[in-house]
Amino acid sequence: MYICEKSMSDVSTIRRWIKIGEGTQLDFKSSINSPEKIARNIVAFANSRGGVLVVGVEDKGFVSGVEIEGEKYILEKTAKEYCSPAIPLRFRVYPYMDKQVLSVHIAESMYKPHKVVSPKNDTAKIYIRLGDKCVEPPSFIRNLFEKNELNPTTRTTEYYHSMQKVITFLRQHGQINVAECIELLYVSERNAERLLVDFSLEGKIKPRGQDLVQGFVLCGS
Repeated sequence: MYICEKSMSDVSTIRRWIKIGEGTQLDFKSSINSPEKIARNIVAFANSRGGVLVVGVEDKGFVSGVEIEGEKYILEKTAKEYCSPAIPLRFRVYPYMDKQVLSVHIAESMYKPHKVVSPKNDTAKIYIRLGDKCVEPPSFIRNLFEKNELNPTTRTTEYYHSMQKVITFLRQHGQINVAECIELLYVSERNAERLLVDFSLEGKIKPRGQDLVQGFVLCGS
């Protein structure tokens, strides 16, 4: 289902999104042309912290508008046929001047990892959201997904306090590895690895490379 509400907040919501810009939980699309490509966005949001696809807005913030039913049909088909397991979507229509914009809300999933499947060549790939990009994760992150280590848990005040300690450490030292995280947070190696990856999915830090040994840096570094 989708919701169409005409109110003064519609225009301000679109303008607020444009001002914020693309990031960990927000992505703009002028239209949906390739189911397989848009499946990467849907899967990446579901595997990370969830997010909103705004269809009818171009990357630089120009509102082009879309034909709602056609875009919605492609998105629903994509979420069922190109995403495994299938991913539920929630829609809302925003009137903007004489145009319409479609927002697609994807929640963080309880059933990670989701994969993009290709009917053409029988491949299945995991994607995550790092900053404003949908990327295939390094092997050490894929391993955590396969072990069900990255499904949502209750994120307590202590969790966010630990994340801030890591961010402060990174501002002082430039990078952090698992051993340094163990010493900083007084946690096990398993928990240190998971926390660092989890903070990456929050959009705060990112892996330096494909190898866990290379550590993590602040996003934007």
